[in-house]
Amino acid sequence: MRRLGVSVKFIDHFSDAYLRVVLFFLCAYVFLIPSQYFPQNQTEPDLFVSFLRVIPSLIAFFLLFVTGAKFLISSTQVLPKEFKIFFAFVLVLCLSALCAPDSKLAFSRLFYYSITGVGVCFAVFYLLQRPRDFQYLAILFAGLATLVAIYGILEYWLDKNLLFAFVFDATRNLFYRQFTADYEVRILSTVGHPVFLATSMVIATFSFFYLIETTHRWWLKYGLGVALVLVAWAVLLTFSRSGLFGFLVSLFIYFFNKKHLFWKVGIYLGIVGALLIFMPSVRELAINRNSFQSYASEFGTGGRIYAYRVVVDVVKDFPLLGVGTAHYRVVSGRYGDIDETPDNTYLMLLVDGGLLGFSVFLFGIFIIIHQLYLLKKHGFEEQVSYPEADACLATLVGVLINMITCDALYFATTRTLFWVLVGGCIASLRLPPFVKS
Repeated sequence: MRRLGVSVKFIDHFSDAYLRVVLFFLCAYVFLIPSQYFPQNQTEPDLFVSFLRVIPSLIAFFLLFVTGAKFLISSTQVLPKEFKIFFAFVLVLCLSALCAPDSKLAFSRLFYYSITGVGVCFAVFYLLQRPRDFQYLAILFAGLATLVAIYGILEYWLDKNLLFAFVFDATRNLFYRQFTADYEVRILSTVGHPVFLATSMVIATFSFFYLIETTHRWWLKYGLGVALVLVAWAVLLTFSRSGLFGFLVSLFIYFFNKKHLFWKVGIYLGIVGALLIFMPSVRELAINRNSFQSYASEFGTGGRIYAYRVVVDVVKDFPLLGVGTAHYRVVSGRYGDIDETPDNTYLMLLVDGGLLGFSVFLFGIFIIIHQLYLLKKHGFEEQVSYPEADACLATLVGVLINMITCDALYFATTRTLFWVLVGGCIASLRLPPFVKS
């Protein structure tokens, strides 16, 4: 009993305000630290680089441990059903890992993905207990997204990514050599990959929606509008088609019922798009990537459609539990795929967790979207505003669409940011309606 009392005292030593600072540091870290630029084929391990890589996992584990303990100690809080579903999802993946060709790999990847994914989601839910807490998170995300967008735009104009070229040893980085040859003018910013950069920008849109809705200062609204246009500009310069489509879907869902803002946003984004199209290099790449030949090569006879066929064959052989976490690249070679990914989050989940794991994950996401929609509908009927739920709903739908051609849950930056968004969605369900002071 004495040991238990000491443990409780140790847990209580960490205030929620302190834990929120740690959470915000984690969000800033995964957004700004260019982990994708680290050398990938060093003969001798770099201890500093290894330490940089492991920091997000250590922070996420700390947050999960402390918030989980504080939640268990508290007698007033009830675990939302959404987390019960996600914990069931992790349990299904544990079962699939037992049957995996390489169980050690499956369990290690599952532990890492769970800590930096569902674990972070729970910490976000626990720590966002008041509207002010959500506001702080939104301010952080808006600021980070704006900085990353500005850096990406400068990268395009200067034709140089200083982090990419000078901070780390690019001569030993396989990723660097691959993408300097293939991606031409597509910006990478601090994220290191154009597709995942676009996904990160889409995830951050909830912060702009929320802040534009809740601030009563006109100059701040216009400032946020300019920042959102910069984010749109960055998304366009990634030339990620799914990222751009997901971004536009989020904008449409959020601003459609806000007549006073809908047309303004449309005009601003139209001007940005028109200015970009007039740039020769942008116009040429946009035409090439959206031509019939481009789509035919990717989805007709190219790598994507072949990867989709491989997924079908794998699911036929391992229908219920799949082949284990992070095992697509392990088994895909046996079926003739050399790309090691279908570039689709849902197909990766199908292969990893089978139909059971895939269904449990989608069920949890569907429950969240349904609850957010009901809250939005209730606010409309009662003439009250739930800006947190409105912003999260629009953004979550856009991100889910984006993940059709992006394996976001398997990339460090986007996985953590996605689960922060999901945690914010669940937390927003318990927040009171907004009243402008």
